[in-house]
Amino acid sequence: MMRQLDTKHFKAAMHNEIKYVFGYQVWEKKWGVNFYETYAPVVGWASVRTMLIMSKLYNLNIRSIDFVLAYPQAEIKSVIYLHPSAGVIINNNGQDLVLKLKKNLYGLKDSGRTWWEHLSSRSEQIGFQQCVADQCV
Repeated sequence: MMRQLDTKHFKAAMHNEIKYVFGYQVWEKKWGVNFYETYAPVVGWASVRTMLIMSKLYNLNIRSIDFVLAYPQAEIKSVIYLHPSAGVIINNNGQDLVLKLKKNLYGLKDSGRTWWEHLSSRSEQIGFQQCVADQCV
C-alpha cells in the first residue's frame, strides 16, 4: 500500500535531486544575457472543445501524443556552461573542465519557449500549418 507523500518533504527531496543531477550553476540565467524570451503559448480550451466537436461531426478519431523527454529534444540557442554535479570529476591534465549544454534542459527559464519553437519548426517542415487564432492548433 502506498503512503501519501508529504508535500513539504517531497519538494525538498526533488530540490535536492535537481541539485545533484544538474549542479548549481545551470539555474543562473539572467534576462537579456543568456535568455530573452520565455513566453510559450498554451492551447485554449475553446480550441480543444472546437476540435472535439468537429471530430464528432466528421466522424474523425482523436489521438493524443506524449513526448518523452520533450525539452531535451530542442537545441538551445544561447551558450550555457555548467559545473558537473557533485561526485562527477572531469579532469584534463590537472585542469578542471566545465560542461557546455547542447540541448535544452528542464528547469531553464526559457525551456518551454525553446521546445515550442522546435516543435513548431518541425511541424512546418512536414507540412502542418499553425492556426492564426490559436498558435497551439
